[in-house]
Amino acid sequence: MAQQDIEKQIQEVWALLEEHIQRFEEMRRELDRRSRETDRKLQETERLLKEQSLETNKKIQEVSTLIGRLGNKWGEFVEGLVIPAVKELFKAWKITVTRVSRRVEAQVNGRHMEVDVLAVNKDAAIAIEVKSTLSTADVDEFVKELEQIREFFPEFEDRKIYGAVAAVVMDDSVARYAYRKGLFVIAQKGDTVQILNDRKFKPRLW
Repeated sequence: MAQQDIEKQIQEVWALLEEHIQRFEEMRRELDRRSRETDRKLQETERLLKEQSLETNKKIQEVSTLIGRLGNKWGEFVEGLVIPAVKELFKAWKITVTRVSRRVEAQVNGRHMEVDVLAVNKDAAIAIEVKSTLSTADVDEFVKELEQIREFFPEFEDRKIYGAVAAVVMDDSVARYAYRKGLFVIAQKGDTVQILNDRKFKPRLW
């Protein structure tokens, strides 16, 4: 083989080798770039997750605080508005209340019933369900309890038993629903409470 041919082959080998080296270098740079991009995305994802976690914890704390405030509102509503007003409220309906009790409990055969506010006299008893916010589901549940109330409170056997609902927040549609169920509807008005039922209302007896 001539010297010239050998040199030509060597040049071709070097050229091919340089091409492979160049391609390898390009691949290495691309891998480095992708690796850096992946690291950046992972860091960004980690940052977002951390921020989301902090935001979630903040929301949970806000909800917990709100629930606590609602609980306080319920207690304030019962103690400060409902109980002091009960006697006057029902006097207008010719029901003279002589005693008002809070959270009256009874048990029968392992079953439990609690009445938020119970107003009584020698002829009648009024069971009052108190909520921070009243819903139609709350009304239905209370009606079911009223249907069993004589079983839990046999001492009221000879008395008329009425039902009433009271709430800090009550939608008009819910108030109308409770009205149609035969319940007295007590709502907050300024610094006091009032019975929303009109004079056409016929209270249901349980």
